[in-house]
Amino acid sequence: MRFPIVSLMVMWLWAAGCAEVPRYSAKTLHARPSGMTLPQGASVAVLATGDGATPVTGVRNPGAVSERVIRVLRHRGYRVTRITEAALPTCDADYILRLHAFDYEKAQVQTYSLPTARKYAVTADVFDGRTRRHLGRTRFLLRHVGFTNDGPTAEDRAVSRTLSWLGQRGTLEPWRPELPRNGAFFMGTLNATALFTRRTVKEEIPYYRPGPDFDWISMQSFVFGVSFIYASVPLELTLGCSVSGMLGGGDVDGAGPFLGLEYTLASPRRLKTTIWAHGQAGLMSRAQVYGGGLLQAAAGAGLSWSPSRVVRLYARAGLGAQSLSTDDLDVTWGRPRAVTYDSIIVVLDAGFSLNW
Repeated sequence: MRFPIVSLMVMWLWAAGCAEVPRYSAKTLHARPSGMTLPQGASVAVLATGDGATPVTGVRNPGAVSERVIRVLRHRGYRVTRITEAALPTCDADYILRLHAFDYEKAQVQTYSLPTARKYAVTADVFDGRTRRHLGRTRFLLRHVGFTNDGPTAEDRAVSRTLSWLGQRGTLEPWRPELPRNGAFFMGTLNATALFTRRTVKEEIPYYRPGPDFDWISMQSFVFGVSFIYASVPLELTLGCSVSGMLGGGDVDGAGPFLGLEYTLASPRRLKTTIWAHGQAGLMSRAQVYGGGLLQAAAGAGLSWSPSRVVRLYARAGLGAQSLSTDDLDVTWGRPRAVTYDSIIVVLDAGFSLNW
């Protein structure tokens, strides 16, 4: 009697343990025709409606079906755009791909230890972009058993079946969700080299013998501080300090505040393109004579790469303007004279940040 009871307990535990492992399945309900072939290089407009087909920002669904389909079609050479219902009448694409996902159904299992079974259906329709004639439809049912919903494996199945029906085969690039960033501590170097410079003397002194002038202005700044990230925009505000000095002689150095803005363009890859602008100010001195200042503003584009959730590397380039005011000592009388150098600059910036 004891052996059958133990056997039943072992079988029940094995079934419960297997049920806790998420399982995904996909069943094609119908497809007319059995396959669609879109000409290479055609323009495709994607219209996505319904839960599971449209982009979702939640962690449980990082790669929605339509986003995955758009990314793969673009990688295969198609000109793909996303449209809405309002833009459908004015759409001039060669083909219109409509993806619709029904809300998944929840079937609560009575056994306490067993997980929840969920399923939802995805429908893909293809229309001729000029005549709006319906060319074909496929519909398949996704079933998922596990504690999570809309996992990457379920979406892989949905995208694979949609692309296979469209005649696109091959392995899918795995989805890489956006790395969560709320803020960061950053450090970097910023080099500003003058392309054109105008020299202005603010005070004339009789019998003045000027000191050495700047033949070439290149300011290097060590910048550090914190960043505050608004993920919904996505915009990053940088507040920091800069310690600046002149390269190639001149004995000019100083320090001051640093303010920056950076906008990250949406991309599923870890290497992203950014648009940035920054400004910095500082109190400067030359040859141990205190006085003068630095004003600098620049804007441009850059690249940002996140090898992990914590570390982010960036490199930027741009153009801007700079005003450097210093004191020039008279070598005869030892009296200072205010001199301003206004420049058009090219900026190169590189550094890293530690995210939290």
